[in-house]
Amino acid sequence: MRRDENPYLPTLSPEEKERTRRGREALVRDGLLTLPPGEGGVPQHIERSWRRCVGEQVPVAPDHIDYRESHEVLPVLRRAAMPVLDRLKDSFADVPVAMVLSDANGRIILRHAALRRQRDVMDRASAAEGFDFSERSIGTNGLGTVLVERRPVIVRGPEHYNALLENLTCAGTPIIEPYTGRMVGSFSLACAMQATRMRVPLSDGLHDAVVEPVHDGGKAAYSVRLLSRRTHGRPDPTVDETAGGAGSGSGSVIPSGVRDRVHFHSDVARQLEAAARHRELVALVGASGTGKLRTALRTLGRQGADDPLVVEPHLDPGWFAAARAAA
Repeated sequence: MRRDENPYLPTLSPEEKERTRRGREALVRDGLLTLPPGEGGVPQHIERSWRRCVGEQVPVAPDHIDYRESHEVLPVLRRAAMPVLDRLKDSFADVPVAMVLSDANGRIILRHAALRRQRDVMDRASAAEGFDFSERSIGTNGLGTVLVERRPVIVRGPEHYNALLENLTCAGTPIIEPYTGRMVGSFSLACAMQATRMRVPLSDGLHDAVVEPVHDGGKAAYSVRLLSRRTHGRPDPTVDETAGGAGSGSGSVIPSGVRDRVHFHSDVARQLEAAARHRELVALVGASGTGKLRTALRTLGRQGADDPLVVEPHLDPGWFAAARAAA
C-alpha cells in the first residue's frame, strides 16, 4: 500500500514534515497547475483540501479569524454534547489531548483541554470556543475538512493549511444526527506533534512517561519510556524503565512507601483508609490497567476481609454461575 493511500498513519518523520511543508508552500505560491492532481505526495483528502483552499484564496496566515460568542452558536448541540464530553474528560485527564466540538459550519462551540500547555498551544492557534474553523476560514484542519469530506480524517502537522496549526495532529469525525442522516457538526482530538510527556496508567498506578514516534522502514511505532519517580521526571539510568519493570526488585520505579499504601495517590489513600475504618461501601471505577483490583484488595485487607472472587465476563463464559455460587 502506498503511503498516500493510508491517511491514518499518526505521525510524520522529519523528512516527511519538510517535504509536506514544501509541497503545500509550492501549491500556494505557484497555483493549482503546479502539480497534476494525485502527485502531491500527501494523502488524497489533504491534497483535495489544499486545492480547495488555494482555489478559494484562503489566507495561509490570516490576520483575523471570525469570532462569535460560543453560547450564540447552536446551543442545542452544545447541551447534548456536554454529558458525553464530561465522561470523556476522565479518560484524558492526564493526557495532553484537547477535545474540540464544532457546529455544521465549522465554528467551535466547545473545547476542553485539561493541561495548561495544551490550552496554550490551542489558544495560539485561535482554536477556542467561538472561532470559525471552517476550511474557508482557516484552511485544512481536523474540524472544517471533516465537514467538507463528510467522513473521519486525520491532519498531521504541516498538512494543516495554516502555519499556526503545524505543531498539532488532529483526528476528527463528523457528528451525524440519527435517523435523518443530517450532519450537525464535527468532533476532533488534537495533540502536539513532538514527543509527548504524559502519565501512563499501569497496574500499580500512574507513571510519568515520554512517548515518542519511532520511524523504521516506513512503519509507524511508538516508544513509551517510563520516568523514575525518584528523579522527579528526569530519567534515571539505574532504573529499569521498561513497561514490565514496574514490579518487584531493584528496578522498580515505585518507592517502598507508595507500595504499602492502599492507593498510590496520598489523598485518595487517606480517604480509602477512612472508609475502611468505618466499613463504608467503596466503588472503584477506571480504565483497564489503572489498578482497581490492587486497590480493592488492599482496601479489603484493611478491613480484615478475605480476598473476593474476581470474575471477568469477557474471558469466562461461566462467570455468572461462579458469582451466584459465591453470593
